[in-house]
Amino acid sequence: MLSQTSPQTSPSTPTAAAPREPRASSWRIFEEADELARSIQGAQLRITPKERAPGAWALMPIALERGFVQFIDEPCAALTHGVISRDVAGFGVALANSGGYRMNGHPVSGNVFAMFGPGAAHFASSSGPTRWAAVSFAPVDLGAALGALRGGEPPTLGTVFRPVLAAPGAANAAVELLFAALKTIEEDASAFATANARVSLERSLLDAFARAVTSSDPAAAQDRAKLPATRLVRQCEEYLESHLHLPVYIAELCALTGASERTLRNAFHTVYGVGPTRYLVQRRLALARRALRHAQPGDTVTAIATRNGLWDLGRFAADYRALYGEPPSATLRAARGGAMAA
Repeated sequence: MLSQTSPQTSPSTPTAAAPREPRASSWRIFEEADELARSIQGAQLRITPKERAPGAWALMPIALERGFVQFIDEPCAALTHGVISRDVAGFGVALANSGGYRMNGHPVSGNVFAMFGPGAAHFASSSGPTRWAAVSFAPVDLGAALGALRGGEPPTLGTVFRPVLAAPGAANAAVELLFAALKTIEEDASAFATANARVSLERSLLDAFARAVTSSDPAAAQDRAKLPATRLVRQCEEYLESHLHLPVYIAELCALTGASERTLRNAFHTVYGVGPTRYLVQRRLALARRALRHAQPGDTVTAIATRNGLWDLGRFAADYRALYGEPPSATLRAARGGAMAA
């Protein structure tokens, strides 16, 4: 069961409703994590489930004047990797989760937000169902708001994720605003249809999150302890993306990065909460499912499994069923049935 996150030193944070089966009239619903990932604005993401999803993946987007807010419901533990677009900067906020939630190796919960710059690498790991929000602004707007509050020139945002440990009052104000916006659009899908409404919400969010940043503990906000692990995992991810249809093994990643197996294992645990061996298995299962759902004539379960480095077919079938709730043959039959119907 989901527990709502709250600033660690303040009991006054609003209560978050646990992610539920969202109303179709308000939320966009997706059967697959891949479909959700493709629909999230401002980033190129890949979402890999760590377990069988008991419900739907869902997205609630709100357009602002120049940016946007997105509420995301993930029904199970998942790993996320991607790159933030170069025309946005903003914040990741965990609103409710049933376990730990980390962005780029940093726990994100309560009054700890994640701040991302344009072009930043993004990694996330959840331990169970999670609702989180991405609040994205034009970089020049966020920089101007931060500069104004600090009484100086707009800061250089940089292409990194970093944690922001906000003062409880400032964190509460930002989170309350997100909850209010979500409640408003759930009750009235046209609430932010006018330009004035979008401008008002964006300026309120800019002010609230800029105040949260400037209220933060400078030492915590400048923490760079996990950057080496993030860089190492990003190097591995870039290699995996360029070898998308080939099985990749731990020895290759060690040779690529020059890191020992232990260093690589520690980096993946820091960033994703799982070791590289388990991560590669989950990635191969996700690639196999994608191939099964978009099978070409003549494709078989065996051919698709072995093509993705899943040589133990018995283990593959068991792991696949545990993760997706059906045997791989059922996925393939459904894909062929859909193709014939089309």
